[in-house]
Amino acid sequence: TLLLALLEGLGTESRAEERMFSLLQLEHIASHASAYLVEWRKMGGSNTMSEEREELRATAYSMYILLRFLIDHQELECNNKDTEVLEKDLDPDALEYFERQVGRVEISDHAGGLQRLYFWIPDFCLFLSKEAKKKVLWGVDRETPGKRLTEFYLMVEEFHQDLKHQGRLNQNWMWRKLISYKTLAMEAQFALSLCQNAILLLHHSFLFDPVLDLAYRIQRFIEKIEGIDSAYDPKHSTAFKVMNSIVVNGNRALGGLQLLSCVVVFILVGCQNFPTRQHRMWMASSGKGFGAILLEARTRPLLLAKVLIKTPYYFLTDRMLVFYTALFIFSILGLTTSPFFFSIHLLDIINKSPDLQAVTRAVTQNGHSIGMTALFGIIVIYLYAVFAFARLKPDIVLDDLNDEGRPEHIEMCNDLFKCWANALNEGLRAGDIGVIVDLASDDDPKYFTKWFFDLSFYVVVITILLNVIFGIIIDTFAQLREANAFIKNDMENTCFICGIDRFTFDTQAGGTTGGFDVHVKKDHNMWMYMFLMIYLNEKDKNEYNGLEQYVADKMFDGGDISFLPANKAIVLKQFKEREAAEERQLAERVEQIAGDCKEIRQQLEHISATPSVPVAAGEESRREDLDSAVSRLLATMPPVVQARDVQIVSTQ
Repeated sequence: TLLLALLEGLGTESRAEERMFSLLQLEHIASHASAYLVEWRKMGGSNTMSEEREELRATAYSMYILLRFLIDHQELECNNKDTEVLEKDLDPDALEYFERQVGRVEISDHAGGLQRLYFWIPDFCLFLSKEAKKKVLWGVDRETPGKRLTEFYLMVEEFHQDLKHQGRLNQNWMWRKLISYKTLAMEAQFALSLCQNAILLLHHSFLFDPVLDLAYRIQRFIEKIEGIDSAYDPKHSTAFKVMNSIVVNGNRALGGLQLLSCVVVFILVGCQNFPTRQHRMWMASSGKGFGAILLEARTRPLLLAKVLIKTPYYFLTDRMLVFYTALFIFSILGLTTSPFFFSIHLLDIINKSPDLQAVTRAVTQNGHSIGMTALFGIIVIYLYAVFAFARLKPDIVLDDLNDEGRPEHIEMCNDLFKCWANALNEGLRAGDIGVIVDLASDDDPKYFTKWFFDLSFYVVVITILLNVIFGIIIDTFAQLREANAFIKNDMENTCFICGIDRFTFDTQAGGTTGGFDVHVKKDHNMWMYMFLMIYLNEKDKNEYNGLEQYVADKMFDGGDISFLPANKAIVLKQFKEREAAEERQLAERVEQIAGDCKEIRQQLEHISATPSVPVAAGEESRREDLDSAVSRLLATMPPVVQARDVQIVSTQ
């Protein structure tokens, strides 16, 4: 710990780390870190927690972090020597454990420089699921880097509570056993529903008779071989009984498995998501967590009643939990009432297909606009129904055939409500309300009234209102497609933390560090920054080191995220320094060329001002000096600049 404190805040020009590197042996540090970790594991694994065991693990962590600090300060990573040291002297299992449990991030310090910070990743952070990652990756606003990082920071508290809850659940061996079957249970739900509905479709359709006939023919063939002659009666045959038994018992067996998978999924989804969701919603509404609310509700009956009312409401706000609850209920109904209830389970295909989820969002995202437009359309149709009831009541009929095959008129507007309902049904389904308006001849006084009624309904309701609704859905789908393409492109080509693009890393630092992909995985891994914030929330404030204290002060004092490296990365530092050195060299050469040019101009002016006389010894000397100056000028020019030979001829 003391050695780590000495290394804190040292810049690249400091020599303290070189002295420490020369005095310490990395091989001994690596071997001791492995030994402490092995001893920690021998003392009971990760289930029993004792002070001595935690000290062993903390010592192993500190030694590994010291080792990484020394390697970073010696800049061995550029030559892959850090990996050689770690792989050579660390136990493979220990190296794998440290790589998983120790996080690395880059922090922008108070002076604007960059420093690497190593920290222990809390054990419960390893339960971060792919679904949670997708929520962050696709949920934050990526239009501007500042807003993206701000939303990411605001999500940390939510994920902190969720991950701690997952950690508490995974301390129970029964939960760990049950969660291992989650994927299997969710896949089984849909697979079983396909099998169940295939059996229902076969049993209750014309396909059942050919299959039954085939089974009966097989039975008759077997009976003939055995010398048995029976009457042709498929409905009372053994084949029919066997097939009927397969259908009934098969549906029951599959229904039992379906119910079991629904119970497993319902328990897992409910226990994983609902407690933390309820806690967040209580915090948002009252500023207190659900546990504190329950303690107060013991002595406050009104608060207890509020809890009993809001808990079911919070439950209904979780759409996935409501969906899996419905599947569980329909499984029970399918076993006890009718197997047709198992057809509802086919809707689970929406959860299996991202494309269907996008289609669903296209309809629901602008649901308010679609709903208000639909309500306006219903009101417009009601106005048409009122007009029809008042002026065209005898003419609102539907032509049909009676039982004897003769045409008859069915009155569709006996009262206002039926008139409205029939206008909605027939007008929207047929696309023309004229199907329920009796035809009028040219001499009918209501001819133009019916003409205007039919035509205006078609233009206003069918052409305009329905197309407005379809347009909203299509535009929303196009917007979602464009937004998803933008997010995907941003994820693949821009660092989430620093905002620097792939091209910059691949061209300026790709030769030494592996480019963009290695950068976002090791240097600016967004999940490591999330784990860092959670780690600082969990750690005792009195145990912060200097850099941790700096980050914590920024985080807890108004949510300042300036410690995140915006538009900066250590892997680009050497390139920028090399580029700056080249710019300084170029400036010096330009300055030298300018000086030489000035000297030559002065000598040329002096020669041009001298009267024309025969070449003397002094003039010959000046010409030699001028030739020498031109040679120096040509020697200092950049390689890309080419010049012709310059020859000075004295005036005769």
